[in-house]
Amino acid sequence: MKRLRVLFFSNWFAPGFKGGGSQSAAVNLVRGLQHDFAFFVVTRDRDLGDEAPYAAAGSRGGTNLDGIGVRYLAPGEQRYASVRRIMRETEHDILYLNSAVSLPFAFYPLMVRRLDPELRRPLIVAPHGETSPGALSQKRIRKVAYLALVRALGLFDDATWQAASAFEERDIGNAFGSKASVAIVPPLPRHYGAVSDAGRAEPKRPGTLRTIFLSRIDRMKNLDFAIRCVDAVEGVTLDIYGPIVQPDYWKQCQALCSNARRPAAFRYRGALEPAQVLPTLAAYDLMMLPSEGENFGFVVLEALWAGCPVLISDRTPWRGLGAAKVGADISLDRPAEFVAVLEHMVRLTDAEHAPFRNSAKAYAQSYVTSSTARAAARELLANARLPQ
Repeated sequence: MKRLRVLFFSNWFAPGFKGGGSQSAAVNLVRGLQHDFAFFVVTRDRDLGDEAPYAAAGSRGGTNLDGIGVRYLAPGEQRYASVRRIMRETEHDILYLNSAVSLPFAFYPLMVRRLDPELRRPLIVAPHGETSPGALSQKRIRKVAYLALVRALGLFDDATWQAASAFEERDIGNAFGSKASVAIVPPLPRHYGAVSDAGRAEPKRPGTLRTIFLSRIDRMKNLDFAIRCVDAVEGVTLDIYGPIVQPDYWKQCQALCSNARRPAAFRYRGALEPAQVLPTLAAYDLMMLPSEGENFGFVVLEALWAGCPVLISDRTPWRGLGAAKVGADISLDRPAEFVAVLEHMVRLTDAEHAPFRNSAKAYAQSYVTSSTARAAARELLANARLPQ
């Protein structure tokens, strides 16, 4: 049987790694289903924040990346005319947008599809948390205007939305109306390799707690909240990893660190290559992510897989972590409870901390092995149809 052809637009894709969860979701989906569907990916020619393009980004006609067709667009090519040409020249059965708000990789394809009836194909949109209250509160005026425009033009009227959870399904309905067609299909996890505890610098000692923040540095990830919590508890340190997406916000975080009671407790360690993520996480006692919102949160799964318990907000699909003895998910309205968790964890001995590490690994392995995300994603694409 001939494979359905999917024209896949994404802000970020391989070989980059700084684009966060939406990038991971795109790569995992395409690679996980590339034998079932023929994907052609259109994306940026460089990673988030980089000035230099990827080495493989030179071919205007597209590049074969591990069996996947990819067209990398330079900044000057991320225009309506370029998108229209690609959509006209690329035969496809399904249009998949890995964003709802990106100008070159969502709005332009939507407009081309709207203005050229011959290019109207079944449309799947994965917003990756862009419709959450936390995300919409960032650059609010611009986003409210954008949503009003796309609703007025009806650009998403016949879309099928891919939501990562029931929480995101609700957010999509709030943004685009209760009649929006939504399928709950979690992002595909990948099978991570075994992680050894050999990378741990030293056993967990009572009175110390090595915490890690590993994410993009922007307001949505709420690093300043983590800094304040860590500074409130003696003996807790925080190492910060991730690309600096919002320099002004990073300056605010740096000022918090400099003016903290214990400035030496905070270190910025830069961005991590993918191969470094799991062994780095394994070296810490706790991962903090007090995010304003995550539609999935790949770094949470990665931390648990590496045996690193997590302290996160309750604005992600990862809930009930306290009962599972792998960490805690707490409302951002209760910062004292974040501090209380740190106060408890800092007192633990290595023997008392070890059950958390072991439970975290078992929890993550159980999630990955039992995940039905691949089958659900395959069904979503295979059943994509234009409304009658």
